[in-house]
Amino acid sequence: MLRRFLHSLYSVSPLQSKEQIQQEKEVIVVPSEQLIDNAVIEQIISDTSIDILPLLIDSYLEESKGRLEIINKAISEENYQTLEFETHTLAGTSLAIGVTALGKMAKSVEHSCLQQDHAEALKNGALLKDLAIQSQQALQSLKESL
Repeated sequence: MLRRFLHSLYSVSPLQSKEQIQQEKEVIVVPSEQLIDNAVIEQIISDTSIDILPLLIDSYLEESKGRLEIINKAISEENYQTLEFETHTLAGTSLAIGVTALGKMAKSVEHSCLQQDHAEALKNGALLKDLAIQSQQALQSLKESL
């Protein structure tokens, strides 16, 4: 039943599957089915209940919003220590709730910071915002459809 629901969710609002250039800024567009890992969502429901999922989603959305604000500030100030810490935490929470694409991108930014590849960290860090918006919308749609 959940698989049918998740499939219908992705069928309703498909996203383009290729990168786009918009206002001379690279924007990542990920297919909906890759934004959220269905297996993680199913495991969360199995471990808790479907009634708990909306609460977890709300908590994640609130926390990630604040964390992304700190990440954006760290990027603008080129504060790589803060960027590393915040992307590490965002990666963990994103992967735990099944927001796989965002979690992987945040992990990539963290890794770039650790390797002191600051240009790559800033480049990928800037892409986090668009990917986060898509991910948050996908989670919100999932929550509203429960």
